[in-house]
Amino acid sequence: ERKFAGQLDQYYAEVTAAFRGAESLLIIGPGEAKGELKRHLEQARLGETIVAVEPADKMTDRQIAAKVRDYFKE
Repeated sequence: ERKFAGQLDQYYAEVTAAFRGAESLLIIGPGEAKGELKRHLEQARLGETIVAVEPADKMTDRQIAAKVRDYFKE
């Protein structure tokens, strides 16, 4: 279990590094991973870029794009 936790931390570190330089982040998706990602981003001092964390079940690429457009249109 510790090995898995270490791998997961490494994964989130890589994802967090990919978001450096982003102006804003909208985190959407199912499950608890949204909260874990948010926590890692906040620890990396990227929390101010998070505009929202919203639950979402299975979505197609088009549905995701529409949700992002609608959110940032406001």
